[in-house]
Amino acid sequence: MVCPACTACSNPRRWGTQIRAAGNTLHTSFALRTGNVYEDHAFFEICDRNGIMVWQDSSMACAIHPQTPEFLEVMGQEAISVVRKLRNHASLVLWSGDNEVDASYYDAGLDPAHNKITREILPSVVFQCDPYRTYLPSSPYMSPEVIATGNLQLMPEDHLWGPRDYFKSPFYTEHKAHFVSEIGYHGCPNLSSIKRFIDERHRWSWQDNPQWILHSTDMTGNPYRINLMANQVKELFGTVPDNIEDFILGSQVSQAEAKKFFVEMTRIVFQHWLPTVLWRKVADGTPARPPRCAQSEPAFGACAAFCFRDRR
Repeated sequence: MVCPACTACSNPRRWGTQIRAAGNTLHTSFALRTGNVYEDHAFFEICDRNGIMVWQDSSMACAIHPQTPEFLEVMGQEAISVVRKLRNHASLVLWSGDNEVDASYYDAGLDPAHNKITREILPSVVFQCDPYRTYLPSSPYMSPEVIATGNLQLMPEDHLWGPRDYFKSPFYTEHKAHFVSEIGYHGCPNLSSIKRFIDERHRWSWQDNPQWILHSTDMTGNPYRINLMANQVKELFGTVPDNIEDFILGSQVSQAEAKKFFVEMTRIVFQHWLPTVLWRKVADGTPARPPRCAQSEPAFGACAAFCFRDRR
């Protein structure tokens, strides 16, 4: 599975390119995560024709949302509108209540079962309007058993972000999830792409660079993701390059090796082919957070190589 950046590709012609690119790596589904828009029929029709399955999130993520009657009414009306609009597409396989909201409740010491939006409103709408399609309350979903025991390793599905250190660290090699619904590794886009959204004066270096930080999706000036990208290059090669060309290459190779390892390792541990969502990686994009400019990178080639090899 791949998680595309829908807001960058609202043009149906670009969606065709993205979906063909996913097919070229034998990825068979898109996860439309919160933060995207609700795509129009054009996107789903392309998926219908190409045999691509779609996981559709609601519009909530990574927060504890209001539980007032007014807000519940708004969310219910939104869900009715979206479900009725999209339910006839064969490509749509799952409705997800939210992205990481259960985890937000858990981190705050609260029980996500008290979230009326995903436990009452949304499942009621799905049952009423699309009763034969699967509904997942949250991704990752924290069941009553997980909350009661506090044992997160009981979760069959998980998002493996964690420390984002060396990609062969225990965090990645010792996980117990049978469905890895989010995983990724930072990578720099191609230089030709960088030239399209970063001016010449700020093109290099990666350190204390406000435009690189902004395009890493941080609007507060926090260089966290840029520093992670540099640290991951150093972890693999022992040093951080002092020029942009070598930095890009080192970062892209590090990302490609990591994503290849994530899929192969997860499959080997559990002795069967496991679904894995490679986070937002169909095409090239902003520093650390793809895609924007629709140019392929080494990670794309690595995904294609191991998928084709293992399906022969």
